[in-house]
Amino acid sequence: EDLVYPQLWFKYPANVGESFRWGPITQTLAFPTPQKPDSSVFLTGEFIVAAKYVSQNVPAGTFSCYKYQSDFNDSRKITYLRTIDYFAPNVWKIAKEEYARDQTNSLKLVSTMKLRSYHLNQ
Repeated sequence: EDLVYPQLWFKYPANVGESFRWGPITQTLAFPTPQKPDSSVFLTGEFIVAAKYVSQNVPAGTFSCYKYQSDFNDSRKITYLRTIDYFAPNVWKIAKEEYARDQTNSLKLVSTMKLRSYHLNQ
């Protein structure tokens, strides 16, 4: 997808607790859950800098990362999807976790992404 306007992907440098917004304000839940059998649109709050200098060990190596969290809520402000992104300065996104509400009404890990390799152009 081509971007037609400048966009903030990750706030850096930043302090823990700072917030920002990037990307779409809404997201369609990609799969039905027992609580939401239809594929619904959820609103996101701002993305929060949850932690700094978090060590992430992925197939591409070990990186010191910023941890960003965002919750996607329905109109009642119930969180149905949580994303956590790990970003290494001067590299890019190292890992991503997605959590969705399950039949026990708890947020459970449903998908992960881990950087396998990378090449930096000098």
